[in-house]
Amino acid sequence: MRALPITLLLCLLTSACSDSSNSSSPDLKTGRLTTSGVSGLTYRTATEEGQLNDAGEFTYRDGETISFWVGDLLLVEGVPAKDILTPLEFEGNARADLQIGGIENGLTTHKIPEVEITENNTTIRNLTRFLLVMNENLNDTGEQVVLTERNIEQFNVALQTVSDPIDFTVSEDAFALNTETETSPINQVIEQICFFSEESRLCEEPPTPEEIANTESKFNEDGSEREDLDEDFEYREDLQSLRDAIIESRRHLDDVNTDSIGNYLADQAENALNDIGSQFFLLDYAAELNEGDNETRIVELNSVELGFELDGFEVVSLNEEIVRIADINMAERQFSYFSLGTSGQETTILINFKRTGDYRWFRQNFRVIID
Repeated sequence: MRALPITLLLCLLTSACSDSSNSSSPDLKTGRLTTSGVSGLTYRTATEEGQLNDAGEFTYRDGETISFWVGDLLLVEGVPAKDILTPLEFEGNARADLQIGGIENGLTTHKIPEVEITENNTTIRNLTRFLLVMNENLNDTGEQVVLTERNIEQFNVALQTVSDPIDFTVSEDAFALNTETETSPINQVIEQICFFSEESRLCEEPPTPEEIANTESKFNEDGSEREDLDEDFEYREDLQSLRDAIIESRRHLDDVNTDSIGNYLADQAENALNDIGSQFFLLDYAAELNEGDNETRIVELNSVELGFELDGFEVVSLNEEIVRIADINMAERQFSYFSLGTSGQETTILINFKRTGDYRWFRQNFRVIID
């Protein structure tokens, strides 16, 4: 457990944090924590610090790493900052595996390690489960995760009452432990937070068993209801019901089941892939060629982001008897091909590429039809 850096604390108190809306620096960029957004976390890079806004956005510069906190609790540090981050990149070994990727149908893909991390990386699953259980709307695990200021304030207070460190690297069972005799440190903190409105009776301290036992009952000794009940008085049974409701309303990590963790991670990974992938395009997605036309033609990969660079570029023809790849030029983001096919034949060219600074492999299809 680490306290917020003093510079970040002063930043929050004075509202002096820089962000993309108040800085004119040309090299300052805006990133997001998931496409749906995780709001309320605080963050710091080498030059920027502040709080994630409602869209989960932060500011950074190329080459910086970023750290995230929930209140006074450090979640992760040293994560390479970029335009879209997901919790899959919160842990160093996971980032390394994502960069290596895997092979599927002869092409490199990031999806094989993504699935492995989603299902088996304990640290990332524990971090994700914690964020989801802190969400203002507990059941809204497919959309934005909102950590409110009031809940974070309660979290900070409760954090000071726990002597054992909060360790995201322990097993999922140990992290979520909640029995009658033993509760994990993180559950000890979470159960002290009231996620209801401050005025709700569910945010009160529950009546103690002693208080309940020493309060009048609604019933006579023979079990019949008393005739002199005062509707403004809380009887033993009322206090017991209130105590049960307060205790029942307290959250624990097992309120987010293990399937929800995996679903959230997979959904956010897919959303990021689609969001970033929509930036890339071909000027044409098909070519109609005459039989016998074996002229070499060039296809270029384009992006709405000017001057983008690739870190991987793979191009294959699904049928080399119809179309063959002549050359692949990653620096120019181009490939060339020529036709060997006869009239009525057609095939697809798969274009598989990875942009610099990202582990994801994106794909475009180019169709060749022989008239």
